[in-house]
Amino acid sequence: MQIFDPAKNNSIKNSIFYFLFVVLSVILFWPVLSRNFVSDDFFVLYRIIYKRNFYTPGFFRPLSDISLYSSYLFGGLNPLYFNLFNVIIHGSCGFLLYRICLTGVFEDIRDRKVFAWITALLFLIYPFHNEAVIWAIGRGIVLSGFFALLSMLMAFTNIGRSKKYILACLFYFISMCGYETVFPLPLIVLLLLYNKEKSIKKILPLGACYFVTLAANIWIRLVVNGSILDSYSNRMVSLSLSENCIKFLKATARLVLPPSQYALLLSVSFVFLLGFFLAGSRFIFNKRKALAKSFLTLVGVTFISNVIPSIFGINTKTFEGDRVFYFSSFFLCILISWLISLVANKNLSRGAGIFFAGYFLIFFYQNVFIWRKASLIATNIVSEVSLLPRGDGITYLLNIPDEYHGAQVLRNGFMEALLMRNIDTSGIRVVSFLSTAYAEQMPGSIVPVEKFKGSFVFPGAFLTNDSLNAKIKPGGNFNDSMHVKLSRYDKIFYWNKESLMQFIPVRQ
Repeated sequence: MQIFDPAKNNSIKNSIFYFLFVVLSVILFWPVLSRNFVSDDFFVLYRIIYKRNFYTPGFFRPLSDISLYSSYLFGGLNPLYFNLFNVIIHGSCGFLLYRICLTGVFEDIRDRKVFAWITALLFLIYPFHNEAVIWAIGRGIVLSGFFALLSMLMAFTNIGRSKKYILACLFYFISMCGYETVFPLPLIVLLLLYNKEKSIKKILPLGACYFVTLAANIWIRLVVNGSILDSYSNRMVSLSLSENCIKFLKATARLVLPPSQYALLLSVSFVFLLGFFLAGSRFIFNKRKALAKSFLTLVGVTFISNVIPSIFGINTKTFEGDRVFYFSSFFLCILISWLISLVANKNLSRGAGIFFAGYFLIFFYQNVFIWRKASLIATNIVSEVSLLPRGDGITYLLNIPDEYHGAQVLRNGFMEALLMRNIDTSGIRVVSFLSTAYAEQMPGSIVPVEKFKGSFVFPGAFLTNDSLNAKIKPGGNFNDSMHVKLSRYDKIFYWNKESLMQFIPVRQ
């Protein structure tokens, strides 16, 4: 392993580098280090802390629950400890990626140290996997990536055959206990080793060990959950080949492009990038034929790493769900850095690096501040509910925001959030949720208006006499609605995009 081996002269330097990666990661995510929990955070934390339940039906991800409970034991429910843990592991992943790039597995590199630094730094600021780092329960993916990188480092380092096989497979098994996106790791490792060794015989024993480990994890999943990917696998089976291909293309586009509300803009941008990529590929095959095999290998492993994210499905309009790119981002950053290293002109090479760094940083901080705003909204709403006047009736809540531009708010775990603040939930009912897409259709604050001989609150709640009718989620089907017969003691409050307001019938 020799990462922090005191017997080696470079151990002090590696320790310093590791510290630098962690510090840089903390600086990058400083705006959201103290942000509060949101959505599923409350649901999961309540389950593992108050119910001592570490099993979620349909999923086999014990690594996340165990680490979340460890953070609770260390610092209670202070969000800072949960967020800081995620950020430190993210910085650790950057360091491990740096170490992997220094191994001899990547060929045709003029300056291996520069290649390693560019790759690791691009990974730290890559913007389309931030959900995994910022969201407290996203740590399962970050930890999964961390152990996957450890497994790769063992596979690429000369530490003795037995130790290599045991450690590589052990870390791979642990990584699969965090998230399923690392399933293709054996194939990726074998392709990279084959590109270097040029011999199937040399890599076959490690490959066999890897696939036995994968089979063992799948067997445990089938015994515990009865499925491998739960509902995700059902989605893939239920779709046609063309539909799955479209999902893969969408996932590939979102791996390099920011989300957009305009599908045409995203499609045109992807076609442009695809054309640029094909032109570059042609140049490599025509002018730099010796590099063609390494190029195809890196492109191949990047595509392979993106298969599971495409099965899960990617949102092309917001940043929601981009946590599944965490594993894929390792290989995308390696590919980008490798291509930059091919540029002979130092000024052009430096310019390409600055371009990608600037491009990533713009959307990195856009994503960071979206998550900070989402957390503030969730915190304010929970605080306001705790202060609502309570009587003998029921308090009905309308337009609780489920997300903010893709960042989770209170889609799930609302009642658990109240319980964790010791708020009595017996008289509280959430009627409807509001997405950002619908919230922004109404300019300014939401206010009740007279409509159809009753009072209407955008986007789908009607109050007529002593009855409340509301769509649970705007845009849903006809059955996705709620009808409530009100008593004189009941109260209705709605979120007007800034705070909770009481819904009082408009005078007719």
